[in-house]
Amino acid sequence: MTSYDPSFAREVFENVDYGEEIKMCMQCGVCAASCPLSMQMDYSPRKIFLLIRA
Repeated sequence: MTSYDPSFAREVFENVDYGEEIKMCMQCGVCAASCPLSMQMDYSPRKIFLLIRA
């Protein structure tokens, strides 16, 4: 079993504009449902947030 390594999430929080706001994501799906580009993306905004926080 792989242990959790928060270094990537920390890097995003610190270096991406508004990265701290990712911590507030509740995984409600509103961003993915309302994003006009979500159908063109390999990963929805919701999935990206989940991957960052994983």
